[in-house]
Amino acid sequence: MAAALGALTLRGASMRLTRERLSVLTDEVGTLDEAIAFAHQYKLKWLEVRAYRPFSTAQLKEMRKKLDDAGLGVSFYNSALLKFTMPGTVAIAKEDFYENLYAKEGLTPAKLYAQRNDVLNQTIEAAQALNVRKVRGFSFWRVKDPATMLPKLVEAYTGMVNMAANAGITICIENEFSTNTGTTAETVALLDKVPGLMLNWDPQNSVGLGEMDVFPKGYATIPKARLLNVQVKAEGLLGKDWGGDKEAKLVDWEGIFRALERDNFAGMIGLETHTLKPQAINLPASHRSMKRMLELAGEM
Repeated sequence: MAAALGALTLRGASMRLTRERLSVLTDEVGTLDEAIAFAHQYKLKWLEVRAYRPFSTAQLKEMRKKLDDAGLGVSFYNSALLKFTMPGTVAIAKEDFYENLYAKEGLTPAKLYAQRNDVLNQTIEAAQALNVRKVRGFSFWRVKDPATMLPKLVEAYTGMVNMAANAGITICIENEFSTNTGTTAETVALLDKVPGLMLNWDPQNSVGLGEMDVFPKGYATIPKARLLNVQVKAEGLLGKDWGGDKEAKLVDWEGIFRALERDNFAGMIGLETHTLKPQAINLPASHRSMKRMLELAGEM
């Protein structure tokens, strides 16, 4: 498959987004076994894995065996690098899930910051165990003036990117509205300062921060060679039928699919349904979302 994807990246050839380029985050559709069944139902070849905290060696071994037995690969490892408050700053946005998890484990911002390189090493080991080369990173919980965080982020990620690269792993920063790279401009500013740092683009996150022209205007500013993974949320894909309890903010996913093909995007597109509702609501939304993604890929 890698050879086939490589062949398609030749300049002048349209990089068509097919079923083989789509994936889904495992926990968006349930347990790993349920995610495997979901992938088989839609004839997918890949899954994305999310790690709120590092997995144990035993967990990784079991996960790898199940994926190998199912004939599935991991396209992207959704780690939570630097998804906490930078010590000495005042966060104006956080995610309760992570904050509750840290409190349960007795992890203060100072402790999380002190162990950041250990967590990176554990993330690298997990990615290697799952035979995936792209991992996700964040930019600390959002402060009132995110621009003031840029020098600290450049310092942190310059070292982290080099550590990961030495192990054959690429870190992809995510534009996340609760962090300091929420808008396209904030994210691109960090990419411009850190060679080797790549992008996991989730346009819905920037829309959630008020950037309504994330496509085509925001997309046009992204350095395309740095874009390695894209994530889709049900809200922007399905509109009023997305399953959430607020009005959906639509994203032009048909336009994005065509633009990615035109620009020879060689990465993967993963479904992160994210209705923030129980599985009884999230799972049906995941099915509707995957069917729509397959339609956009011309695979229905």
